[in-house]
Amino acid sequence: MKHIFLLCIFFLSFSSLANNEEWSSDTSVSANVYVGTYYNEALDDIGFELGVGIPFGYQYIQQQVKFSVSIHEARSDYYNNDFYESVSASYHVGIGDILMPQFGIGLMLGNTMHCDEEDDLFTCNEDYIAAIYPEASVTLKLGNLHFVPFVRRYFDTTESDASNSVGLMIQLSF
Repeated sequence: MKHIFLLCIFFLSFSSLANNEEWSSDTSVSANVYVGTYYNEALDDIGFELGVGIPFGYQYIQQQVKFSVSIHEARSDYYNNDFYESVSASYHVGIGDILMPQFGIGLMLGNTMHCDEEDDLFTCNEDYIAAIYPEASVTLKLGNLHFVPFVRRYFDTTESDASNSVGLMIQLSF
């Protein structure tokens, strides 16, 4: 948990650097902060994501680099309790103004804590995970408030098959 707190502080301080006009050709939006939730079908759980995005480009062709942290907890067939925390970096390209379809690709790094309770003993195994994911989304811009439903397909280093996630981000641009 302390890692996520430190990353949140980093992202908030990084977003203040993005207010520099050199970072954006379209200076009307220089950064955005977002919070989101998503459902992962393979894990049958809901996760939460917090991040910052740095948009650049022009009014109708928008590019964006995003950095985020996410956490989620799930129950699985193998363990009583799984806890995941991760960091992600992604790149997105979109076309449009008020309603903008976007496509992107991202890299996720994290760790998984699998915990089980047997014979009144609570044991946990920690695994590290890396994944690459394509993402498709549509951004609805209502002034500085943006709603972004998205779908991702994770290809990770675990022995499981690729998994899908669907979710919704709410962004505040400044």
